Amino acid sequence: PTPEFQIWRMFQFDERRSGKCPYPSLLNAVVQWSYKTGGAIKTSFVIDNYSNIYFGSNDTYFYSISQSGNLNWRYKTGGKILSSPAIDLDGNIYFGSYDYYFYCLDSEGNLKWRFRTGNSILSSPIILEDNGLIFVGSMDNYLYCFDKNGNLVYRYKTDGPIVSSPSYFNNSIYFGSYDGNFYSIDINGETNWIYNIGNRISSSPAISKEGDIYFGDENGFFYAFSKEGSLKWTFKTNGTISSTAAINSSGSIVFSSQDKYLYCLSPEGELIWSFQTGKKITTSPILDGWDNIYIASNDNYLYAINKRGQLLWKKQFPLSINATAAMDNNYNLYLGCDDGRLYSITTTIKPTPTPELGVLLKMPKTQYHPGDSFWLKVFTFNFTGSILYQVNLFVILDVNTGDYWFWPSWCHYPGEIDCRSLNLNKNINEYVIIDPFIMPELESSYINLKFWSALTNKAITTILGDISYVEFSIFNSYDY
Repeated sequence: PTPEFQIWRMFQFDERRSGKCPYPSLLNAVVQWSYKTGGAIKTSFVIDNYSNIYFGSNDTYFYSISQSGNLNWRYKTGGKILSSPAIDLDGNIYFGSYDYYFYCLDSEGNLKWRFRTGNSILSSPIILEDNGLIFVGSMDNYLYCFDKNGNLVYRYKTDGPIVSSPSYFNNSIYFGSYDGNFYSIDINGETNWIYNIGNRISSSPAISKEGDIYFGDENGFFYAFSKEGSLKWTFKTNGTISSTAAINSSGSIVFSSQDKYLYCLSPEGELIWSFQTGKKITTSPILDGWDNIYIASNDNYLYAINKRGQLLWKKQFPLSINATAAMDNNYNLYLGCDDGRLYSITTTIKPTPTPELGVLLKMPKTQYHPGDSFWLKVFTFNFTGSILYQVNLFVILDVNTGDYWFWPSWCHYPGEIDCRSLNLNKNINEYVIIDPFIMPELESSYINLKFWSALTNKAITTILGDISYVEFSIFNSYDY
C-alpha cells in the first residue's frame, strides 16, 4: 500500500525547503555504521517510510541503503550525481545527473523513465503530490515541469544556468538563476514576477509559513522577499552563500555562508547570533523538532547547535563534508562525506515518554553512581531568552540499570501554583531518591529535553501551552 508519508521526502524536508522536521534531537553523536561508495558524496538524502536511504555519489551511481547499512541496490548513470533526490508517495525516486538526464526510478531501483535536458542537472527536484507535477532546474537555463509519467508539461527559460532547487508555496514556484534574477512563476509556467539582484544565485529559496522567501547570492548577500515580490531586507556576509536556509518554530532564519559562519536572523533581518566553524560551509542547516541545528563544515566536523547559538556537540569525520544531512523519526541522522562514505549517526541519550513517570533519560552508568548527590533543574525560555518559569524535579537512580527517572515535583513561576500530581508506581526499594533544590543563578551549559504530551501532570501541560521546548542541566552538588 502507498504510505501516507515518506520520512524525509526531498532536499530540506518539504516543499517550502524549510529544513524543519518534527523529529527528536540527537543529544550526542555516535556513528552506528558507514557505507563506502566509489566517490565523494555531495547530495543530500531522502528516507522512505521503511527507513531506506537514497542518495547519489560522484562515482556515477545512485544508491538505496537499508536502515542497517546494507546495500539494497544501486543504479548507474552516465555522470557524477550532485542533484539531491526527491521521493513521491508511491516510492518513486527522482534525481538528475551530470549526464544531462533527469531520472525516475521505482523503489526497487528499476528505471521508469528518463528525460535528457540540454546540460548537467545539479538542482534538486520538488514533487507536488496534489497535482502530480515535478519541477527541476538544469544548467541549460531551463526550469522543467514533468508529470509523473515522464511527460514534459513545459519548460521555463531563464538567461543563465539553474543550480537553485525550486521551492513551492501557494500555487507558485520560486527559484534563482545564474542570470542574477530570482523568479516566481505559477504552476502553469506563467511569470508572477522577476527580481534582478545582479549576482549569481545558486542558493535555493526557503519559504516561511507566511510566504516570506529567503535565499542568498554568490556575493554574500542574504535576501528576504514577500511572496508578492517586494524586497523586505538584505543582510551581508563575507562569503558566497550557496546553501539553503532553514526556518525554526519562531520564524527565525538560520543559514550558512562560505565565510565559515552560521547565522541566525530574526524575521525582520536582525542578527540574533552567529557561530564560527573552522572552514567554509557549503552545506545547509537542518532543524529537529526542538529547533536544534545540524550543520556540517569543510573543517570535517558536524555541529549540533541549539536555537540560541550554543554548541551542543561536534563530531569529526575523515574529510570535508559538502553534503547536507537528513534525519529520521527514530534518532538517526545521515551524512555524506568526501571520503565517499554515508554515515549513520545516532544518540545514546533518548528521552522516552511514559504515562506514569514522564520521561526516562538514558545516562551512561559511569557518569553517576548510586547514592551520588546531585540535582536537576528545568527552565523554559521565551524568544528573547528570559526565563518563563522553572520546574524542579525529583531524580531517581535505578541501581540495577543505571537509568535515571525523573518527574516534576513542583513548579516555580508567577502565581506559585502547586503542580504535584504524579505518583511513583515502582518498588521504592529499587531506587535512590534525591530531593533537588533551587539554584538562583541561570547556568550556561545545557542539553535539551522536551516535555512530551504523555505527561499526566495537567498543570505543567497547561502552563506549557504552545511552548513545548524546555532545557535542563545536571550538576553534581559536590561542586557547590
